[in-house]
Amino acid sequence: MNICSLCNKPIPSSDRKYSAEQVRISVHGGLRPKSLTETARALDISEDALISDWIQKVKTEASDWTVCNECAGLIESAIAQAEANGRRCDFCGTPLFGDDPIAMIDESGLVRMEAIGALLRPGPPTMRDVAGKLRWVACKKCMDRAVQILQDHLGK
Repeated sequence: MNICSLCNKPIPSSDRKYSAEQVRISVHGGLRPKSLTETARALDISEDALISDWIQKVKTEASDWTVCNECAGLIESAIAQAEANGRRCDFCGTPLFGDDPIAMIDESGLVRMEAIGALLRPGPPTMRDVAGKLRWVACKKCMDRAVQILQDHLGK
């Protein structure tokens, strides 16, 4: 028998698994385990601090999360909420949230990256910068990959 990663209840082997990325998305959609509130009260510590620590754990966790059916429903609901509110990387479709690092790429930058195969034009730009100019939005993973291809191309 397994233990639910969110509520710590015993669950049968017919459990549900969610990737670390799915749980990260659900946190941006508002997922907060009830067990954190109970733990904070029991330990007489700040609930906000405990939730903040838990969110940092979620952001760095790489393994799957095994959850009970009740918590699976909470995750599904939070994922739907996050996806309804969030934007996505123009290149890979990864959901982006307020605290995620992004790169905004202009036309000339995209043309140069396309020339060496670092990025492919995904369609029209989806965002405007502070000056009102259209830009494509790239997540950190896409930009890191593009920078690596650029460095390889330059022989660095």
